[in-house]
Amino acid sequence: MILTRKTKTAWTIGLSLAFAATLVGMGMVVSRSRMDVSHSAFSIGTGSVTLSGSTVEKRVTQSFTVGPGHTLALTVPLGKVTVLPSTGSQVQVDADLSVARAAGQSVSNLKSQMGLDFGSGVNTGNVSLRYPNGRLRAATVQMYVPKGTDLRIDNSLGQIEVDGGTFPSLTLHDNMGSINVNANVTKSLMLHSNMGAISFTGSLAVNSTAVNNMGSIAIHDTAAQAIAYRLSTNLGQASVDIPSSNIAENGNSLSGSAPGSGSPVNLSCTNNMGSIHLQGE
Repeated sequence: MILTRKTKTAWTIGLSLAFAATLVGMGMVVSRSRMDVSHSAFSIGTGSVTLSGSTVEKRVTQSFTVGPGHTLALTVPLGKVTVLPSTGSQVQVDADLSVARAAGQSVSNLKSQMGLDFGSGVNTGNVSLRYPNGRLRAATVQMYVPKGTDLRIDNSLGQIEVDGGTFPSLTLHDNMGSINVNANVTKSLMLHSNMGAISFTGSLAVNSTAVNNMGSIAIHDTAAQAIAYRLSTNLGQASVDIPSSNIAENGNSLSGSAPGSGSPVNLSCTNNMGSIHLQGE
């Protein structure tokens, strides 16, 4: 465990090599731009998910309104999700769906079972992708979200990107894949990945949390906020590149206070295996 206020290139390289070796042992090959999973059924790239063999594809688009105080929720079993700001008051979802097709299966029958559904619960607006039962599936989703929408995304395998926008609350969970956010969050921010890099750039929420089991965490505060932070990693480096006071090291954690505008926001970053880096403007 290394605690420092400045990144150390030598350690970063060492972790990358160890990380790659671990993944190779699990049957995976990793590079900076692509991740390939050795499996006869599918391959994964950072930009898309492709099913090998015979597949059926369908593009679906739907727009809808999320009620005030509701959280927009999307669950994706396999694929890439990109969130962009909407110019209107409605949410728009564009999804390219793909399912594996066995010999003799009707293309039209499979397509009739593929689609996009929206349902409104007590406090949520749920977006779900519809597929034929029992078929291997993938999707590439673009979601256009109005300013001020609470958003939650759960992805089992694939990348999540949020490129722009302002959210009262933003919750992103990725079981295996990277999370990249460039946005402003005001009340609550939760980023969680079991295996993949987490990157956040923008204005932090009053309560901001990033948790990673295996992969780096990088937080870039672009709003020069006052931050009360606690960074903890079991195997890796915690580093801070902004002026700080009340710095304390306790076991595997590094905590402190960074001066800035407004009341301090609370930032907690926890990593089991990987670096944590906090920087400001």
